[in-house]
Amino acid sequence: MGQVLIADGHPVTRHAVRVLLESEGHAIAGEAEDGLDALRLSLERPADLLILDIDLSRLNGLDVMARLKAHGVDLPVLAFSAQDSEHIVGRFLQGGASGFVSKHDDLRELSLAVAMLLRGRSYFPMRLLGNVNLPQVRSGERERVASLSNRELSVLYFLASGRNNHQIAHELTISEKTVSTYRTRLQHKLNLHSLAELIDFARRNALVAAPQAEPEQPAPASDELVMLRSLVDSLPDALYVRDTGGRLVHANLAFLRLYDVDLAEVLGTRAMDVDWYAPAQAELLHQYFLQAVAAEQAFARDIELRIHGQRRVLHHWGKPYRDAQGRLLGMICGSADITGRQDRLRAIEADKQQAELSNRQKLNFLVRASNEFSLPLGAMHGLLEMVLQRASLEPADRQALEWIDGTSRDLLRLTADLRQIARLESGEEQMQSLPLSLEELLHAALASAAAPASVKGLKLEVEVAPPLDQAVLGDPLLLRKILDYLLAYLIRETTAGILRIGLHGQVEHEHLSVRLNAAPIASTPEDPLAVYSLEELAADAARQMLQDAPVGLIVAKRLVGLLKGELVLASPPGQGATVSLHLSLPLA
Repeated sequence: MGQVLIADGHPVTRHAVRVLLESEGHAIAGEAEDGLDALRLSLERPADLLILDIDLSRLNGLDVMARLKAHGVDLPVLAFSAQDSEHIVGRFLQGGASGFVSKHDDLRELSLAVAMLLRGRSYFPMRLLGNVNLPQVRSGERERVASLSNRELSVLYFLASGRNNHQIAHELTISEKTVSTYRTRLQHKLNLHSLAELIDFARRNALVAAPQAEPEQPAPASDELVMLRSLVDSLPDALYVRDTGGRLVHANLAFLRLYDVDLAEVLGTRAMDVDWYAPAQAELLHQYFLQAVAAEQAFARDIELRIHGQRRVLHHWGKPYRDAQGRLLGMICGSADITGRQDRLRAIEADKQQAELSNRQKLNFLVRASNEFSLPLGAMHGLLEMVLQRASLEPADRQALEWIDGTSRDLLRLTADLRQIARLESGEEQMQSLPLSLEELLHAALASAAAPASVKGLKLEVEVAPPLDQAVLGDPLLLRKILDYLLAYLIRETTAGILRIGLHGQVEHEHLSVRLNAAPIASTPEDPLAVYSLEELAADAARQMLQDAPVGLIVAKRLVGLLKGELVLASPPGQGATVSLHLSLPLA
Protein backbone atom coordinates (compact mmCIF):
# COMPACT_ATOMS: atom_id res chain seq x y z
CA MET A 1 0.00 0.00 0.00
CA GLY A 2 1.36 3.46 -0.81
CA GLN A 3 0.78 7.21 -0.95
CA VAL A 4 -0.15 8.17 -4.53
CA LEU A 5 -0.41 11.53 -6.31
CA ILE A 6 -2.76 11.80 -9.33
CA ALA A 7 -2.16 14.43 -12.05
CA ASP A 8 -4.77 14.45 -14.81
CA GLY A 9 -6.75 17.21 -16.49
CA HIS A 10 -10.03 15.25 -16.51
CA PRO A 11 -12.01 15.17 -13.21
CA VAL A 12 -13.76 11.94 -14.14
CA THR A 13 -10.42 10.22 -14.75
CA ARG A 14 -9.05 11.45 -11.42
CA HIS A 15 -12.19 10.22 -9.68
CA ALA A 16 -12.02 6.80 -11.33
CA VAL A 17 -8.36 6.35 -10.44
CA ARG A 18 -8.97 7.53 -6.86
CA VAL A 19 -11.83 5.08 -6.32
CA LEU A 20 -9.84 2.21 -7.84
CA LEU A 21 -6.72 2.84 -5.73
CA GLU A 22 -8.61 3.48 -2.48
CA SER A 23 -10.54 0.25 -2.96
CA GLU A 24 -7.16 -1.54 -3.03
CA GLY A 25 -5.95 0.12 0.18
CA HIS A 26 -3.80 2.88 -1.29
CA ALA A 27 -3.98 6.46 0.05
CA ILE A 28 -4.34 9.47 -2.26
CA ALA A 29 -1.79 12.10 -1.24
CA GLY A 30 -3.27 14.72 -3.59
CA GLU A 31 -4.81 15.48 -6.98
CA ALA A 32 -3.66 17.99 -9.62
CA GLU A 33 -5.52 19.16 -12.73
CA ASP A 34 -2.57 20.92 -14.40
CA GLY A 35 1.20 20.61 -14.64
CA LEU A 36 2.12 23.37 -12.22
CA ASP A 37 -0.12 21.90 -9.52
CA ALA A 38 1.40 18.47 -10.18
CA LEU A 39 4.90 19.91 -9.75
CA ARG A 40 3.93 21.76 -6.57
CA LEU A 41 2.27 18.73 -4.97
CA SER A 42 5.19 16.48 -5.87
CA LEU A 43 7.62 18.90 -4.20
CA GLU A 44 5.48 19.60 -1.12
CA ARG A 45 3.79 16.32 -0.24
CA PRO A 46 5.49 13.02 0.60
CA ALA A 47 4.39 10.33 -1.83
CA ASP A 48 5.48 6.93 -3.10
CA LEU A 49 4.19 7.29 -6.68
CA LEU A 50 3.02 9.94 -9.17
CA ILE A 51 0.42 8.95 -11.80
CA LEU A 52 0.91 11.48 -14.60
CA ASP A 53 -0.81 12.30 -17.90
CA ILE A 54 0.98 14.10 -20.70
CA ASP A 55 -1.98 16.33 -21.67
CA LEU A 56 -1.75 18.79 -18.77
CA SER A 57 -2.20 22.55 -19.13
CA ARG A 58 0.46 25.07 -18.01
CA LEU A 59 3.10 22.29 -17.99
CA ASN A 60 2.75 19.00 -19.80
CA GLY A 61 3.61 15.71 -18.14
CA LEU A 62 7.06 15.45 -19.70
CA ASP A 63 7.94 18.96 -18.47
CA VAL A 64 6.77 18.04 -14.98
CA MET A 65 9.15 15.06 -14.97
CA ALA A 66 12.04 17.21 -16.23
CA ARG A 67 11.51 19.83 -13.50
CA LEU A 68 11.22 17.18 -10.79
CA LYS A 69 14.55 15.76 -11.95
CA ALA A 70 16.07 19.29 -11.87
CA HIS A 71 14.89 19.63 -8.24
CA GLY A 72 16.53 16.31 -7.37
CA VAL A 73 13.20 14.62 -6.61
CA ASP A 74 13.44 10.85 -7.09
CA LEU A 75 9.73 10.06 -7.31
CA PRO A 76 8.58 7.03 -9.36
CA VAL A 77 6.30 8.17 -12.20
CA LEU A 78 3.61 6.06 -13.85
CA ALA A 79 2.50 7.63 -17.15
CA PHE A 80 -1.24 7.24 -17.74
CA SER A 81 -2.30 8.67 -21.09
CA ALA A 82 -4.66 8.22 -24.01
CA GLN A 83 -1.68 9.06 -26.26
CA ASP A 84 -0.04 5.66 -26.44
CA SER A 85 2.05 5.88 -29.60
CA GLU A 86 5.63 4.67 -29.55
CA HIS A 87 6.82 8.28 -29.62
CA ILE A 88 4.97 9.23 -26.43
CA VAL A 89 5.84 6.01 -24.61
CA GLY A 90 9.46 6.48 -25.63
CA ARG A 91 9.45 10.08 -24.40
CA PHE A 92 8.25 8.99 -20.98
CA LEU A 93 10.81 6.17 -20.91
CA GLN A 94 13.65 8.54 -21.86
CA GLY A 95 12.36 11.15 -19.39
CA GLY A 96 12.76 8.74 -16.48
CA ALA A 97 9.24 7.35 -16.03
CA SER A 98 9.06 3.93 -14.35
CA GLY A 99 5.99 2.76 -16.24
CA PHE A 100 3.30 3.51 -18.82
CA VAL A 101 -0.37 2.49 -19.02
CA SER A 102 -2.75 3.41 -21.83
CA LYS A 103 -6.15 4.87 -20.90
CA HIS A 104 -7.61 2.62 -23.58
CA ASP A 105 -6.73 -0.46 -21.51
CA ASP A 106 -8.79 -2.03 -18.75
CA LEU A 107 -8.38 -0.47 -15.31
CA ARG A 108 -6.84 -3.72 -14.08
CA GLU A 109 -3.78 -2.79 -16.16
CA LEU A 110 -3.41 0.39 -14.08
CA SER A 111 -3.85 -1.56 -10.85
CA LEU A 112 -1.13 -4.02 -11.87
CA ALA A 113 1.26 -1.23 -12.89
CA VAL A 114 0.80 0.59 -9.56
CA ALA A 115 1.55 -2.60 -7.65
CA MET A 116 4.69 -3.22 -9.74
CA LEU A 117 6.06 0.32 -9.33
CA LEU A 118 5.43 0.38 -5.57
CA ARG A 119 7.56 -2.77 -5.34
CA GLY A 120 10.41 -0.93 -7.06
CA ARG A 121 9.93 -2.47 -10.51
CA SER A 122 9.05 -0.94 -13.89
CA TYR A 123 6.04 -1.51 -16.13
CA PHE A 124 6.28 -0.92 -19.90
CA PRO A 125 4.15 -3.37 -21.95
CA MET A 126 6.09 -4.51 -25.02
CA ARG A 127 3.18 -3.79 -27.36
CA LEU A 128 3.45 -0.10 -26.38
CA LEU A 129 7.23 0.08 -26.46
CA GLY A 130 7.56 -1.06 -30.06
CA ASN A 131 11.10 -0.13 -31.06
CA VAL A 132 11.70 2.83 -28.78
CA ASN A 133 14.12 0.85 -26.68
CA LEU A 134 16.29 -0.07 -29.67
CA PRO A 135 19.50 1.89 -30.44
CA GLN A 136 18.39 2.55 -33.99
CA VAL A 137 15.20 4.61 -34.23
CA ARG A 138 13.37 4.47 -37.48
CA SER A 139 13.99 7.43 -39.69
CA GLY A 140 11.41 9.66 -41.32
CA GLU A 141 8.49 11.03 -39.33
CA ARG A 142 9.32 9.21 -36.13
CA GLU A 143 12.79 10.70 -36.10
CA ARG A 144 11.32 14.17 -36.61
CA VAL A 145 8.86 13.64 -33.75
CA ALA A 146 11.75 12.60 -31.52
CA SER A 147 13.52 15.88 -32.27
CA LEU A 148 10.71 17.97 -30.78
CA SER A 149 11.06 19.49 -27.32
CA ASN A 150 8.43 18.86 -24.64
CA ARG A 151 6.97 22.33 -25.12
CA GLU A 152 6.89 21.94 -28.91
CA LEU A 153 5.08 18.64 -28.47
CA SER A 154 2.49 20.35 -26.22
CA VAL A 155 1.88 23.12 -28.75
CA LEU A 156 1.52 20.56 -31.54
CA TYR A 157 -0.98 18.59 -29.47
CA PHE A 158 -3.14 21.65 -28.76
CA LEU A 159 -2.96 22.82 -32.38
CA ALA A 160 -4.06 19.40 -33.60
CA SER A 161 -6.84 19.38 -30.97
CA GLY A 162 -8.37 22.48 -32.54
CA ARG A 163 -7.19 25.13 -30.04
CA ASN A 164 -6.36 28.62 -31.31
CA ASN A 165 -3.30 30.66 -30.28
CA HIS A 166 -5.17 32.45 -27.51
CA GLN A 167 -6.41 29.19 -25.94
CA ILE A 168 -2.98 27.56 -26.18
CA ALA A 169 -1.34 30.60 -24.57
CA HIS A 170 -3.82 30.36 -21.70
CA GLU A 171 -3.26 26.61 -21.25
CA LEU A 172 0.55 26.87 -21.24
CA THR A 173 0.75 30.30 -19.49
CA ILE A 174 2.81 31.81 -22.31
CA SER A 175 2.13 34.72 -24.69
CA GLU A 176 0.32 34.38 -28.01
CA LYS A 177 3.46 35.62 -29.73
CA THR A 178 5.41 32.73 -28.18
CA VAL A 179 2.76 30.30 -29.44
CA SER A 180 3.21 31.69 -32.96
CA THR A 181 6.97 31.24 -32.62
CA TYR A 182 6.54 27.60 -31.61
CA ARG A 183 4.14 27.02 -34.51
CA THR A 184 6.70 28.39 -36.99
CA ARG A 185 9.45 26.31 -35.38
CA LEU A 186 7.28 23.17 -35.64
CA GLN A 187 6.66 23.71 -39.33
CA HIS A 188 10.40 24.16 -39.88
CA LYS A 189 11.47 21.09 -37.84
CA LEU A 190 8.83 18.83 -39.36
CA ASN A 191 9.23 20.22 -42.89
CA LEU A 192 5.54 21.13 -43.07
CA HIS A 193 4.00 24.24 -44.62
CA SER A 194 0.57 24.81 -43.07
CA LEU A 195 -1.59 24.25 -40.01
CA ALA A 196 -3.55 21.58 -41.91
CA GLU A 197 -0.32 19.64 -42.52
CA LEU A 198 0.62 19.97 -38.83
CA ILE A 199 -2.77 18.56 -37.80
CA ASP A 200 -2.54 15.72 -40.29
CA PHE A 201 1.00 14.90 -39.15
CA ALA A 202 -0.06 14.77 -35.49
CA ARG A 203 -3.03 12.51 -36.19
CA ARG A 204 -1.03 10.25 -38.52
CA ASN A 205 1.52 9.67 -35.78
CA ALA A 206 -1.10 9.15 -33.03
CA LEU A 207 -0.07 12.33 -31.21
CA VAL A 208 -3.73 13.31 -30.92
CA ALA A 209 -6.97 11.35 -31.27
CA ALA A 210 -8.80 11.53 -34.57
CA PRO A 211 -11.97 13.68 -34.53
CA GLN A 212 -15.31 12.04 -33.95
CA ALA A 213 -18.75 13.09 -35.08
CA GLU A 214 -20.45 15.39 -32.59
CA PRO A 215 -23.19 13.37 -30.82
CA GLU A 216 -26.66 14.71 -30.35
CA GLN A 217 -26.26 14.53 -26.57
CA PRO A 218 -22.91 15.31 -24.88
CA ALA A 219 -21.10 12.12 -23.95
CA PRO A 220 -17.70 11.26 -22.50
CA ALA A 221 -14.79 10.58 -24.83
CA SER A 222 -14.54 6.92 -25.68
CA ASP A 223 -11.64 6.22 -23.35
CA GLU A 224 -13.42 7.95 -20.48
CA LEU A 225 -16.65 6.04 -21.16
CA VAL A 226 -14.77 2.74 -21.11
CA MET A 227 -13.09 3.78 -17.86
CA LEU A 228 -16.41 4.90 -16.36
CA ARG A 229 -18.12 1.63 -17.20
CA SER A 230 -15.20 -0.41 -15.88
CA LEU A 231 -15.22 1.60 -12.63
CA VAL A 232 -19.00 1.53 -12.23
CA ASP A 233 -19.22 -2.22 -12.86
CA SER A 234 -16.43 -3.09 -10.41
CA LEU A 235 -17.82 -1.43 -7.26
CA PRO A 236 -20.03 -3.26 -4.72
CA ASP A 237 -22.45 -0.36 -4.06
CA ALA A 238 -25.14 0.69 -6.51
CA LEU A 239 -23.36 3.04 -8.93
CA TYR A 240 -24.76 4.70 -12.04
CA VAL A 241 -24.25 7.59 -14.45
CA ARG A 242 -26.84 10.19 -15.47
CA ASP A 243 -26.57 12.89 -18.12
CA THR A 244 -27.31 16.56 -17.45
CA GLY A 245 -31.04 15.95 -18.00
CA GLY A 246 -31.12 13.21 -15.36
CA ARG A 247 -31.36 10.32 -17.85
CA LEU A 248 -29.64 7.06 -16.94
CA VAL A 249 -26.57 6.42 -19.10
CA HIS A 250 -25.14 3.36 -17.32
CA ALA A 251 -25.64 1.37 -14.12
CA ASN A 252 -23.77 -1.48 -12.49
CA LEU A 253 -25.00 -4.88 -11.34
CA ALA A 254 -25.47 -3.73 -7.72
CA PHE A 255 -27.86 -1.00 -8.93
CA LEU A 256 -29.85 -3.47 -11.02
CA ARG A 257 -30.09 -5.91 -8.09
CA LEU A 258 -31.15 -3.16 -5.69
CA TYR A 259 -34.10 -2.16 -7.86
CA ASP A 260 -34.64 -5.63 -9.44
CA VAL A 261 -34.54 -4.38 -13.04
CA ASP A 262 -32.69 -5.04 -16.28
CA LEU A 263 -30.34 -2.40 -17.66
CA ALA A 264 -32.12 -2.30 -21.02
CA GLU A 265 -35.41 -1.45 -19.25
CA VAL A 266 -34.05 1.60 -17.41
CA LEU A 267 -31.54 3.14 -19.81
CA GLY A 268 -32.64 6.67 -20.65
CA THR A 269 -35.11 6.91 -17.75
CA ARG A 270 -35.29 9.69 -15.17
CA ALA A 271 -36.29 9.44 -11.50
CA MET A 272 -39.87 10.33 -12.47
CA ASP A 273 -40.06 7.56 -15.09
CA VAL A 274 -39.56 4.59 -12.73
CA ASP A 275 -41.96 2.95 -10.30
CA TRP A 276 -39.81 2.54 -7.18
CA TYR A 277 -40.24 6.16 -6.03
CA ALA A 278 -43.45 7.81 -4.90
CA PRO A 279 -44.40 10.51 -7.48
CA ALA A 280 -43.80 13.44 -5.12
CA GLN A 281 -40.49 12.00 -3.96
CA ALA A 282 -39.39 11.28 -7.53
CA GLU A 283 -40.12 14.86 -8.56
CA LEU A 284 -38.17 16.16 -5.56
CA LEU A 285 -35.14 13.96 -6.34
CA HIS A 286 -35.20 15.00 -10.00
CA GLN A 287 -35.32 18.70 -9.12
CA TYR A 288 -32.55 18.22 -6.56
CA PHE A 289 -30.41 16.54 -9.25
CA LEU A 290 -31.05 19.35 -11.75
CA GLN A 291 -30.08 21.95 -9.13
CA ALA A 292 -26.77 20.14 -8.59
CA VAL A 293 -26.19 20.04 -12.36
CA ALA A 294 -26.98 23.76 -12.67
CA ALA A 295 -24.54 24.55 -9.86
CA GLU A 296 -22.04 21.96 -11.22
CA GLN A 297 -21.51 20.75 -7.66
CA ALA A 298 -21.53 17.39 -5.91
CA PHE A 299 -24.52 16.46 -3.76
CA ALA A 300 -25.29 13.92 -1.03
CA ARG A 301 -28.32 13.13 1.08
CA ASP A 302 -29.98 10.23 2.91
CA ILE A 303 -33.39 9.23 1.58
CA GLU A 304 -36.00 6.80 2.89
CA LEU A 305 -38.17 4.97 0.36
CA ARG A 306 -39.86 1.66 -0.36
CA ILE A 307 -38.50 -0.65 -3.04
CA HIS A 308 -41.01 -3.31 -4.03
CA GLY A 309 -42.79 -2.84 -0.70
CA GLN A 310 -39.66 -3.00 1.48
CA ARG A 311 -38.47 0.02 3.47
CA ARG A 312 -34.93 1.13 2.58
CA VAL A 313 -32.71 4.02 3.68
CA LEU A 314 -30.15 4.97 1.01
CA HIS A 315 -27.19 7.32 1.12
CA HIS A 316 -27.65 9.02 -2.25
CA TRP A 317 -24.78 11.01 -3.79
CA GLY A 318 -23.55 12.44 -7.08
CA LYS A 319 -20.35 13.98 -8.48
CA PRO A 320 -20.00 15.93 -11.76
CA TYR A 321 -18.02 14.51 -14.69
CA ARG A 322 -16.76 16.41 -17.75
CA ASP A 323 -15.28 15.82 -21.17
CA ALA A 324 -11.75 16.70 -22.30
CA GLN A 325 -12.84 20.29 -23.03
CA GLY A 326 -14.23 20.74 -19.52
CA ARG A 327 -17.92 20.59 -20.50
CA LEU A 328 -20.25 19.12 -17.87
CA LEU A 329 -21.66 15.84 -19.17
CA GLY A 330 -23.63 14.67 -16.14
CA MET A 331 -23.21 13.06 -12.74
CA ILE A 332 -21.64 9.88 -11.45
CA CYS A 333 -24.14 8.80 -8.78
CA GLY A 334 -24.29 6.16 -6.08
CA SER A 335 -26.78 4.70 -3.61
CA ALA A 336 -25.45 2.89 -0.54
CA ASP A 337 -27.97 0.91 1.50
CA ILE A 338 -27.65 2.21 5.08
CA THR A 339 -30.96 0.85 6.38
CA GLY A 340 -29.36 -1.22 9.14
CA ARG A 341 -27.03 1.57 10.23
CA GLN A 342 -29.87 4.11 10.20
CA ASP A 343 -32.07 1.83 12.29
CA ARG A 344 -29.27 1.33 14.80
CA LEU A 345 -28.72 5.09 15.01
CA ARG A 346 -32.41 5.63 15.59
CA ALA A 347 -32.44 2.99 18.32
CA ILE A 348 -29.42 4.66 19.96
CA GLU A 349 -31.10 8.06 19.70
CA ALA A 350 -34.31 6.64 21.21
CA ASP A 351 -32.32 5.08 24.08
CA LYS A 352 -30.55 8.40 24.61
CA GLN A 353 -33.81 10.31 24.71
CA GLN A 354 -35.28 7.74 27.09
CA ALA A 355 -32.22 8.05 29.35
CA GLU A 356 -32.47 11.84 29.29
CA LEU A 357 -36.17 11.63 30.13
CA SER A 358 -35.41 9.23 32.97
CA ASN A 359 -32.69 11.53 34.31
CA ARG A 360 -35.05 14.49 34.06
CA GLN A 361 -37.74 12.58 35.94
CA LYS A 362 -35.25 11.61 38.67
CA LEU A 363 -34.04 15.19 38.97
CA ASN A 364 -37.60 16.49 39.12
CA PHE A 365 -38.36 13.98 41.87
CA LEU A 366 -35.29 15.04 43.82
CA VAL A 367 -36.18 18.71 43.39
CA ARG A 368 -39.75 18.09 44.57
CA ALA A 369 -38.46 16.10 47.52
CA SER A 370 -35.93 18.82 48.36
CA ASN A 371 -38.68 21.44 48.26
CA GLU A 372 -40.79 19.38 50.68
CA PHE A 373 -37.88 18.59 52.97
CA SER A 374 -36.28 22.03 53.01
CA LEU A 375 -38.93 23.65 55.21
CA PRO A 376 -38.93 21.02 58.00
CA LEU A 377 -35.13 20.67 57.72
CA GLY A 378 -34.74 24.42 58.12
CA ALA A 379 -37.04 24.43 61.15
CA MET A 380 -35.20 21.47 62.68
CA HIS A 381 -31.84 23.17 62.09
CA GLY A 382 -33.05 26.37 63.79
CA LEU A 383 -34.46 24.41 66.73
CA LEU A 384 -31.25 22.46 67.18
CA GLU A 385 -29.18 25.65 67.23
CA MET A 386 -31.47 27.11 69.93
CA VAL A 387 -31.12 23.94 72.00
CA LEU A 388 -27.35 23.86 71.62
CA GLN A 389 -27.00 27.53 72.59
CA ARG A 390 -29.27 27.57 75.65
CA ALA A 391 -29.36 24.12 77.17
CA SER A 392 -26.89 22.60 79.55
CA LEU A 393 -26.28 19.22 77.99
CA GLU A 394 -24.25 16.17 78.78
CA PRO A 395 -21.19 15.82 76.47
CA ALA A 396 -22.60 12.71 74.80
CA ASP A 397 -25.98 14.38 74.21
CA ARG A 398 -24.32 17.53 72.86
CA GLN A 399 -22.19 15.44 70.49
CA ALA A 400 -25.26 13.61 69.17
CA LEU A 401 -27.19 16.84 68.68
CA GLU A 402 -24.21 18.45 66.92
CA TRP A 403 -24.04 15.46 64.55
CA ILE A 404 -27.76 15.79 63.82
CA ASP A 405 -27.31 19.53 63.30
CA GLY A 406 -24.40 18.94 60.88
CA THR A 407 -26.42 16.36 58.98
CA SER A 408 -29.33 18.76 58.65
CA ARG A 409 -26.97 21.44 57.30
CA ASP A 410 -25.63 18.99 54.71
CA LEU A 411 -29.18 18.06 53.67
CA LEU A 412 -30.15 21.72 53.38
CA ARG A 413 -27.11 22.37 51.19
CA LEU A 414 -27.92 19.31 49.07
CA THR A 415 -31.53 20.36 48.52
CA ALA A 416 -30.40 23.88 47.59
CA ASP A 417 -27.91 22.47 45.07
CA LEU A 418 -30.57 20.23 43.52
CA ARG A 419 -32.84 23.21 43.01
CA GLN A 420 -29.96 25.19 41.50
CA ILE A 421 -29.20 22.38 39.00
CA ALA A 422 -32.84 22.40 37.93
CA ARG A 423 -32.74 26.17 37.40
CA LEU A 424 -29.49 25.98 35.45
CA GLU A 425 -30.72 23.17 33.19
CA SER A 426 -34.01 24.97 32.52
CA GLY A 427 -32.23 28.26 31.75
CA GLU A 428 -33.81 30.12 34.69
CA GLU A 429 -30.34 30.74 36.10
CA GLN A 430 -27.05 31.42 34.32
CA MET A 431 -23.57 30.29 35.36
CA GLN A 432 -21.06 32.98 36.29
CA SER A 433 -17.86 33.62 34.37
CA LEU A 434 -15.38 35.15 36.82
CA PRO A 435 -11.56 35.07 37.03
CA LEU A 436 -10.46 32.38 39.48
CA SER A 437 -7.54 30.22 40.54
CA LEU A 438 -8.14 26.48 40.41
CA GLU A 439 -5.23 25.88 42.75
CA GLU A 440 -6.74 28.16 45.38
CA LEU A 441 -10.14 26.51 45.00
CA LEU A 442 -8.60 23.05 45.44
CA HIS A 443 -6.65 24.03 48.56
CA ALA A 444 -9.76 25.62 50.09
CA ALA A 445 -11.75 22.43 49.43
CA LEU A 446 -8.93 20.32 50.92
CA ALA A 447 -8.92 22.50 54.06
CA SER A 448 -12.64 21.84 54.53
CA ALA A 449 -12.13 18.11 53.98
CA ALA A 450 -9.20 17.84 56.38
CA ALA A 451 -11.33 17.21 59.48
CA PRO A 452 -13.45 14.31 58.13
CA ALA A 453 -10.31 12.82 56.55
CA SER A 454 -8.49 13.00 59.87
CA VAL A 455 -11.36 11.20 61.62
CA LYS A 456 -10.88 8.26 59.22
CA GLY A 457 -7.10 8.35 59.54
CA LEU A 458 -6.61 9.55 55.99
CA LYS A 459 -3.70 11.71 54.92
CA LEU A 460 -4.38 14.12 52.03
CA GLU A 461 -1.56 14.73 49.55
CA VAL A 462 -1.84 17.24 46.70
CA GLU A 463 0.29 17.86 43.62
CA VAL A 464 -0.37 20.89 41.42
CA ALA A 465 1.51 21.02 38.13
CA PRO A 466 2.03 24.08 35.94
CA PRO A 467 0.40 25.90 34.21
CA LEU A 468 -2.29 25.84 36.95
CA ASP A 469 -0.99 29.17 38.23
CA GLN A 470 -2.82 30.88 35.33
CA ALA A 471 -6.22 32.45 36.04
CA VAL A 472 -9.23 31.05 34.19
CA LEU A 473 -12.85 32.09 33.74
CA GLY A 474 -15.54 30.05 35.44
CA ASP A 475 -18.17 29.84 38.14
CA PRO A 476 -16.21 29.57 41.42
CA LEU A 477 -19.24 28.43 43.45
CA LEU A 478 -20.08 25.55 41.08
CA LEU A 479 -16.45 24.44 40.82
CA ARG A 480 -16.08 24.50 44.59
CA LYS A 481 -19.24 22.42 45.01
CA ILE A 482 -17.87 19.82 42.58
CA LEU A 483 -14.61 19.58 44.52
CA ASP A 484 -16.42 19.34 47.87
CA TYR A 485 -18.73 16.55 46.72
CA LEU A 486 -15.90 14.57 45.08
CA LEU A 487 -13.67 14.81 48.15
CA ALA A 488 -16.57 13.77 50.39
CA TYR A 489 -17.19 10.75 48.16
CA LEU A 490 -13.52 9.73 48.12
CA ILE A 491 -13.19 10.10 51.90
CA ARG A 492 -16.34 8.04 52.35
CA GLU A 493 -15.05 5.22 50.08
CA THR A 494 -11.47 5.15 51.41
CA THR A 495 -10.85 3.40 54.70
CA ALA A 496 -7.27 4.37 55.53
CA GLY A 497 -3.91 5.32 54.06
CA ILE A 498 -3.15 8.25 51.76
CA LEU A 499 -5.52 10.04 49.40
CA ARG A 500 -3.46 11.59 46.60
CA ILE A 501 -4.94 14.40 44.51
CA GLY A 502 -3.18 15.61 41.36
CA LEU A 503 -4.16 18.72 39.39
CA HIS A 504 -2.68 19.09 35.90
CA GLY A 505 -3.30 21.54 33.07
CA GLN A 506 -2.38 22.25 29.48
CA VAL A 507 -3.04 25.41 27.45
CA GLU A 508 -4.85 24.70 24.17
CA HIS A 509 -6.30 27.44 21.92
CA GLU A 510 -6.75 30.05 24.68
CA HIS A 511 -8.31 27.43 26.96
CA LEU A 512 -6.85 25.58 29.91
CA SER A 513 -7.50 21.85 29.68
CA VAL A 514 -7.70 20.70 33.30
CA ARG A 515 -7.39 17.15 34.64
CA LEU A 516 -7.91 16.28 38.30
CA ASN A 517 -6.99 12.75 39.37
CA ALA A 518 -7.71 11.48 42.87
CA ALA A 519 -6.93 7.97 44.07
CA PRO A 520 -6.17 6.28 47.40
CA ILE A 521 -2.77 4.76 48.12
CA ALA A 522 -3.28 1.74 50.30
CA SER A 523 -1.01 1.15 53.29
CA THR A 524 -0.42 -2.40 52.05
CA PRO A 525 1.33 -2.72 48.69
CA GLU A 526 -0.82 -3.71 45.74
CA ASP A 527 -0.24 -7.02 44.07
CA PRO A 528 1.67 -6.06 40.88
CA LEU A 529 0.39 -9.18 39.11
CA ALA A 530 -3.29 -8.53 39.77
CA VAL A 531 -5.28 -8.41 36.54
CA TYR A 532 -8.81 -7.09 36.23
CA SER A 533 -11.10 -7.57 33.27
CA LEU A 534 -12.79 -4.66 31.54
CA GLU A 535 -16.15 -6.23 32.39
CA GLU A 536 -15.20 -6.30 36.07
CA LEU A 537 -14.13 -2.66 36.12
CA ALA A 538 -17.12 -1.52 34.07
CA ALA A 539 -19.56 -3.38 36.29
CA ASP A 540 -17.99 -1.86 39.38
CA ALA A 541 -18.15 1.66 37.90
CA ALA A 542 -21.82 1.12 37.03
CA ARG A 543 -22.47 -0.06 40.57
CA GLN A 544 -20.82 3.05 41.97
CA MET A 545 -23.00 5.38 39.88
CA LEU A 546 -26.30 3.52 39.82
CA GLN A 547 -26.64 1.38 42.94
CA ASP A 548 -25.00 2.88 45.97
CA ALA A 549 -23.69 6.26 44.82
CA PRO A 550 -24.48 9.06 47.29
CA VAL A 551 -26.73 11.84 46.07
CA GLY A 552 -23.80 14.25 46.41
CA LEU A 553 -21.86 12.31 43.77
CA ILE A 554 -24.83 12.43 41.40
CA VAL A 555 -25.06 16.19 41.98
CA ALA A 556 -21.31 16.52 41.20
CA LYS A 557 -21.76 14.58 37.95
CA ARG A 558 -24.66 16.82 36.87
CA LEU A 559 -22.63 19.94 37.67
CA VAL A 560 -19.68 18.61 35.64
CA GLY A 561 -22.07 17.98 32.74
CA LEU A 562 -23.32 21.59 32.94
CA LEU A 563 -19.69 22.71 32.57
CA LYS A 564 -19.29 20.46 29.45
CA GLY A 565 -16.75 18.35 31.31
CA GLU A 566 -16.29 14.64 31.96
CA LEU A 567 -16.26 12.74 35.24
CA VAL A 568 -14.89 9.19 35.24
CA LEU A 569 -15.21 6.91 38.27
CA ALA A 570 -13.58 3.56 38.84
CA SER A 571 -13.15 1.23 41.74
CA PRO A 572 -10.67 -1.58 41.00
CA PRO A 573 -11.23 -4.43 43.48
CA GLY A 574 -9.28 -3.91 46.68
CA GLN A 575 -8.03 -0.43 45.69
CA GLY A 576 -10.85 1.90 46.70
CA ALA A 577 -12.58 4.56 44.64
CA THR A 578 -10.72 6.69 42.07
CA VAL A 579 -11.92 9.85 40.32
CA SER A 580 -10.77 11.54 37.11
CA LEU A 581 -12.24 14.97 36.29
CA HIS A 582 -11.69 16.69 32.93
CA LEU A 583 -12.65 20.32 32.22
CA SER A 584 -11.77 22.94 29.60
CA LEU A 585 -11.95 26.53 30.87
CA PRO A 586 -11.14 29.75 28.97
CA LEU A 587 -8.09 31.68 30.12
CA ALA A 588 -8.87 34.91 31.97
